[in-house]
Amino acid sequence: MPKMTKVFGPERTNLMYAIIGHVMNVGEASIAELADRFGYTATEVEEAVRSIGVADTGETASYFNSPFELDYDALEEEQIVTFVDHSVEMATPRLTTKQTAAISAGLKVLEQIPGFEYRDEVAELLDALHAGSGAMDADTIQVATGHVDSDILLLREAILNSVAIRCNYRNGKGEVTEGRVIEPLRLESRDQVWYLRGFCVSKNQEVRVFRLDAMDAVELTDLPIDEAHKQIPLEGDLYEAGENAISVVLEVDPEAYAVLHDYRASVSHKPKGTVRAEIKVSSLLTLPPMVASYGGAVRVLAPAEARVLVRNFALAALGEPVPVEGAE
Repeated sequence: MPKMTKVFGPERTNLMYAIIGHVMNVGEASIAELADRFGYTATEVEEAVRSIGVADTGETASYFNSPFELDYDALEEEQIVTFVDHSVEMATPRLTTKQTAAISAGLKVLEQIPGFEYRDEVAELLDALHAGSGAMDADTIQVATGHVDSDILLLREAILNSVAIRCNYRNGKGEVTEGRVIEPLRLESRDQVWYLRGFCVSKNQEVRVFRLDAMDAVELTDLPIDEAHKQIPLEGDLYEAGENAISVVLEVDPEAYAVLHDYRASVSHKPKGTVRAEIKVSSLLTLPPMVASYGGAVRVLAPAEARVLVRNFALAALGEPVPVEGAE
């Protein structure tokens, strides 16, 4: 698409900023170089450059209040853009140690995602980040590799090819549905746990959230994903408690903080150490497997019925006799 012969308003302002940044970085540049770099005509670039020379930073317009003083001799005689002086601090802001650490950790998490194709680019970014910050070495931040389900690449292939998958799925109650057909729509992760938002074709006939570590025998089908299902909004949190949800009070150790996020727990203060939290579940039967999966780092305080269910589940798992309620 050809450029306009005149550049006004926000487009000219953006062009001016781009020219200023480049010239301050390299020292000087010709009108022809700038035109080629930014994709404008030489006339449009020169008009933008002259606008820089009369830019105003005060409350009233003034040709003597420009933060950048152009070298007009160089511009008129050689078509070179350079600044004699400027009153704007152009030094690149330095990242703090915390900012560098946060960006570094995020990039390293990206590297661990199965099928991620830009590891070389990430490595270059990490080198540039730490070279520029001077705050820490590139290997100062280490991100531990968590469990990533081996089926994630297969699910990505299904999404890219717009086909449904078939799997055996274990729900929160421990019940297994074999041969469940799901149309995969989006993969998401929370604290090293991967989830699939998908339209359940064979059972619920609605969009549901599935944990990848609860899937088994995943395989691609030749069933295309319904186009109407692709248009369904996938907004909201991964976990949504129903209207008749039951409140459960938990005691949670730091190593099990993931449960606070997974169940949108209500905590009276910022988690630190062992905390007491309230979650809502659609059925108390989903609690025992979840609590057991944290190996004692999550304890149910209330209601009493939930405590009994968790206790009985643990006893059965250990091969111990389960008390019969009401028996003497």
